[in-house]
Amino acid sequence: MTCSVHEDVRRSLQSLFDKLQSSLQKHVSEAINAVPESASIHAMTVWTSIVSLGKWLSVDLPEQVLVVGQPLARKVASLPSGSEGWTLAASASLSLMWVELSCVDDEGKRSRLDLAFASYVLYVARSHESAVVDLDDSVSTAVKALNPDDYGYVLELLIEALRGKQPGPPLTLPLLHAARVLLNNYPQNSLKHTQTFASECISIFNNYAAYISGAPSVIVEVLRFVASYCADRPAALRQSDLPLIFALLSNYLRPIRPSIPTTAPAVFHAITTITGALIRLRRDLLTATLPHLSLVLRQLLLALRRPRPQLGRRQFDVLAKTFPSWIDPKQPLGAEEAAALARVLEALTTKTIPRTHKSQGVGDASAAKATSLAPVFSRHAAPVLAAYADAANDPLCITPAEVRKALHPGLFALCGMLNEHTRDAMMVASLDAAGKVTMKALWRDFERQRYVGKG
Repeated sequence: MTCSVHEDVRRSLQSLFDKLQSSLQKHVSEAINAVPESASIHAMTVWTSIVSLGKWLSVDLPEQVLVVGQPLARKVASLPSGSEGWTLAASASLSLMWVELSCVDDEGKRSRLDLAFASYVLYVARSHESAVVDLDDSVSTAVKALNPDDYGYVLELLIEALRGKQPGPPLTLPLLHAARVLLNNYPQNSLKHTQTFASECISIFNNYAAYISGAPSVIVEVLRFVASYCADRPAALRQSDLPLIFALLSNYLRPIRPSIPTTAPAVFHAITTITGALIRLRRDLLTATLPHLSLVLRQLLLALRRPRPQLGRRQFDVLAKTFPSWIDPKQPLGAEEAAALARVLEALTTKTIPRTHKSQGVGDASAAKATSLAPVFSRHAAPVLAAYADAANDPLCITPAEVRKALHPGLFALCGMLNEHTRDAMMVASLDAAGKVTMKALWRDFERQRYVGKG
């Protein structure tokens, strides 16, 4: 942004800038040493505004004006975190570094990007959740002002950091958080960088144990990144992304027995958010990966099982090995999670228009036509219903009435995709005697609620 005001106003602002700069510059070093005192933080905030004014006025700022951010960042990093003063100092430091970055030429920009990005990750790691919002706002505004090449350079830095085999618990969550912020905030003409970054990240999540077998908090943050990509930027998705996404979801749903399991419903809700977003927004890509979608839906149904009360120790241990790492069988999922899965199943019958970059064009009539996945998913509906019957008839588990009731809308949507021949073939080939009883009861409920109009 450059100055576009009357010349008299510009000269007045130039004079004000010169006076403020000369009067405050000699006190900057003292203010840095006094951080995190409120007066020093206020002084650094004023100094940031002065530098911004100089850029707006297109003043040729001397080098000594643009070297304050680095020593301030070192000072903030050396202080103990947790206090309100430290939080304000971190925010002021980050704002100043981004303002200085916008004022330098291309020659010195990359080293400043390294410092600004590293400081942001460090501040996020040491800040409370409420303070992270202010840091995110500062970075979001700055990133949108970068040129695409510099934005791509920052994404490469983040990929390199995520690719570390063991990033370490203190930095894993901040790095994943930074990845999501940078994915959602981008400059113009940076789609290629975004797509490459997202694909690289999902590939890393699939291949490194720090993300596949991490704590529930890490799994949730990984899934929030993928959910943000699928729900907030669906047009950027590519066909090659979907197998990676479904492989990641399936990895999180496969049976793993950790030493100390902890139930994390947020993982289940994140997975349903991702699958629901793909069904609603990128139906065109899903048609080539329907077996992957069917597998994930079956795994989600099995995750809703609940152990029978008063199981023996050996029986409980055998059952616990069939649950994902983020589910403690002693604290099973409930009706709220069942309702979330039912909404995903119902979305299969909802007519939508794929969200692509060409969806606004008038030449592609097929892309603009609203249809549902039900016709093409019908051949995969029977295995999903069979998984429900298997889960309901597990001899070591029960399916509470509230869970069955919450699942009914989604299961009825699957029943509506089957004809009688497909239903009978499934019952003969895929279900035992108990499964047939469960399926017949489900079908009776489906027929009872289905309205068939007759003239």
